[in-house]
Amino acid sequence: QPAVRVLRQRVAGGGFAELLQAGLGGELSEAGRGYVADILTSVERLGEQIESLLDLSQSEAGLLPLAVEDIELMPFATKLVEERSERIREAGLTLDLRGDKSAGRISGDSRRLARAIGHLLDNAIAATPAGGRLLVDIDRQRVDGKDVARIVISDNGPGMDPATLARALDGLKVSGDGKTIERRQGLGLPLARQLVEAHGGKLELYSEPGQGTAAIVELP
Repeated sequence: QPAVRVLRQRVAGGGFAELLQAGLGGELSEAGRGYVADILTSVERLGEQIESLLDLSQSEAGLLPLAVEDIELMPFATKLVEERSERIREAGLTLDLRGDKSAGRISGDSRRLARAIGHLLDNAIAATPAGGRLLVDIDRQRVDGKDVARIVISDNGPGMDPATLARALDGLKVSGDGKTIERRQGLGLPLARQLVEAHGGKLELYSEPGQGTAAIVELP
């Protein structure tokens, strides 16, 4: 896909920035070190976008390969929250993580599930104003006679009306020939939904203006 090739070429430039950071091009000034750090941060974000785009296109085509392993849910969720602790603090938010080892294990691709749940957390952080509160609740429930793991991520941000929520779930759409990409919104929510569904699970979003948003993930 042409768009992906261009992105990969840009990411390759990150290797040169790493060499500069290591001092192979000589001692950098303070400003130069700052520039290199900014380049590496941008490259890392771009790499994540490439991975997400590839996962979304493969998932939509039903070709997403999963590296299945046992995942202990509470340590898994705790790590994702801890990775965002500084961002949560800088945003002036509080986060309540609820659950215990009774949440048990699931079988899945930990890297891709981390991306899915991470996108939901990132959206909640971005949508919640300073002084707000986030809740991450992990448990097990019986749903339609089946035992499922449930991850709830909710915020008390401004919320969305039904039309805005529907547009957010649309995200990016890759054309049938794989040559063009139509950008409707961000790809976080649609990718999270595709990744959860690739594991045989379900993602539901509930939101109302002034009442915040809740994302509920159910996994077998």
